[in-house]
Amino acid sequence: MNLTPQITFRSMKSQPRLEEAVLKETARLERFFDRMTSCRVMIQGPKRQQRNLYHVRIDIGVPKERLVVDHHPSLHGTLQDLEAPRKSKQTNLERSHRDAIRAIHDAFGEMRRRLQDYARRMRGLTKQHEPSMRAKVAKLFPETGYGFLETPEGREIYFHRNSVLDGGFEHLRIGSEV
Repeated sequence: MNLTPQITFRSMKSQPRLEEAVLKETARLERFFDRMTSCRVMIQGPKRQQRNLYHVRIDIGVPKERLVVDHHPSLHGTLQDLEAPRKSKQTNLERSHRDAIRAIHDAFGEMRRRLQDYARRMRGLTKQHEPSMRAKVAKLFPETGYGFLETPEGREIYFHRNSVLDGGFEHLRIGSEV
């Protein structure tokens, strides 16, 4: 399936290099999940009061759900290309989204992670919890403080007075279910 994204530019003119970057990133997303039904990308140009940073929003339709990444600049960018003598959180924030291509790449990276999580949920690969085990008290030795449990499969399990919660050893009787 070759999904064509709907690209919108705000506070800036349409730029072919940005459209090409969005098309390339959308193609990469299709490798992770090929059942996307729609894709809208909004690229907002830098505004002076927001320190000239780009803002990218991605809205992808998938079966039974809609995934949205509203990518604002954050303090989690990398400092690889930074030429400032001092590295600080402020320089990190400013550098990460002054380049529109980097902002697009970061937003699509977040969307890729969300698509992977969605695909895992759809395949049923989420963590399954073990059902709690059931057993009956088979033998009880109150004077020495221990006993044995019997599982429905016939296994016998030893337990000690200290392993019973809330001091409940005295309340146990043979045949009681635990």
